[in-house]
Amino acid sequence: MRLGYQMCTYAADEHSHADYSRFTGDHRGGVILLPKGANAEFADDCNFIMATCFREERKDAQEGRVIDFSLPREVPNHLLLLVAAFVMVHFVEQGMAVRIDIECPPASDDGLNPHAHCYLSQRVLEEDGFGRKGREWNAQFRSNEGRDYRAVIAARLTMACALLGIAALVDPRTNEERGLAEPEERFSEKLWRKANRLYVAPIEELKAKRQERKSIETVSAAGTQATGAVTINSASVSARFPMNDKKRAQRMIFALQLAQEIGVEARKFGEGRGEIELATDDGTIIFDGETFTIANITNPSQAKLVVTLAKKLGWPALVVEGDSKSEDEIFLAGVSEAMVPINTCASDNALALINNKFGHRLADAVRPLDPLLRVDTAVPTVRRDLEVVEPADPVPATSREPESSSEHFIVKFPEAPKPSAADEEKRRAKAAEFWDQYVAGQDKGLQRNSSRGAPDYGEPVEDNKIRGP
Repeated sequence: MRLGYQMCTYAADEHSHADYSRFTGDHRGGVILLPKGANAEFADDCNFIMATCFREERKDAQEGRVIDFSLPREVPNHLLLLVAAFVMVHFVEQGMAVRIDIECPPASDDGLNPHAHCYLSQRVLEEDGFGRKGREWNAQFRSNEGRDYRAVIAARLTMACALLGIAALVDPRTNEERGLAEPEERFSEKLWRKANRLYVAPIEELKAKRQERKSIETVSAAGTQATGAVTINSASVSARFPMNDKKRAQRMIFALQLAQEIGVEARKFGEGRGEIELATDDGTIIFDGETFTIANITNPSQAKLVVTLAKKLGWPALVVEGDSKSEDEIFLAGVSEAMVPINTCASDNALALINNKFGHRLADAVRPLDPLLRVDTAVPTVRRDLEVVEPADPVPATSREPESSSEHFIVKFPEAPKPSAADEEKRRAKAAEFWDQYVAGQDKGLQRNSSRGAPDYGEPVEDNKIRGP
């Protein structure tokens, strides 16, 4: 039922059925990513769906996990699947097979609501099909009450946008943690339709608040001055779950050992809880077990050390508070380690540099896990005249040469390649042949329980799609 819902098609089992084809107009494409070493035939939609359900012996078995997340509106439609796939690479590299679907329904503010639906297998996909359940994956989904994997998803979304040269960020923290007002009230789709014809006071009040918020955001977008201290925290730390002194002390000791291993001079100082001081060529960094503090504008060596230690400490992402130059340095250092801030995006110059130097990493990450090459991995090149920087790493042969620059960004989005009708027919025939052979080789005892059984509560809750922004 879930796969039918996110693929916007018909779904049925022995207890219920539903037709989600009415949402086809909102569907923007989908892909199945497979871990390395898996049989490429499972990347076919039919084979994947059948193999997922066919493997379970119990009628009430949980066949997979579900992850849904919003996508930034700044990302062009044909690159939404690439961004979502880059996010899910984190899970596929651990052995999970993933089905991703992109939807762009209309939102209540007359814009679009791009988001991704992801179905993650709970069994390891081996050469001949789904094998044992990957129970070792459970820990990361439960870690810190789910906050850690939410931060990982947010960081990879923000990083994917930076690799495309797009200024967008995704911050999974609560409004209270971000110092924002309470979330806006949600209204039913029926009330929004009524507001199109008549005056509805709650809807008009909400629109006025949105306009006021946009004005405030425009004023605050001017940027911060390049002065003052910089603090870097883990994105998973919450005011509701403060770190105790014992854990803080353990983190400091661990950071002290890591610094010594990589040849950085470090010492512990202070009374009571204490802190450690890390010395770099560009200045010192203070770490109290929870927060890195840099007294002045962050320099490259300091940013590199903070990112390295945060990665080894197991932080899922960073929260950086400081001047814009420091944020850029930490962002640039974090791209290579997939450890970037989730509360800010880089400046235009830094985004152009990231796009030119690291943009090929989107294709490098997604293409090996996409056997049918359904994801358009052609990354547009962004150029600026303000700062011309040549990539330090060799550019792959598949990347495009940048064209002549101008005073503004030049972004070119190539058309996604489409398979011919003959190629598509051959692929379907090959997939059908593979599936017949696969079923013939399976234990007949499993086939009688191939469809999932569940109490008949009607259609899944997901059928009531939220059309909010």
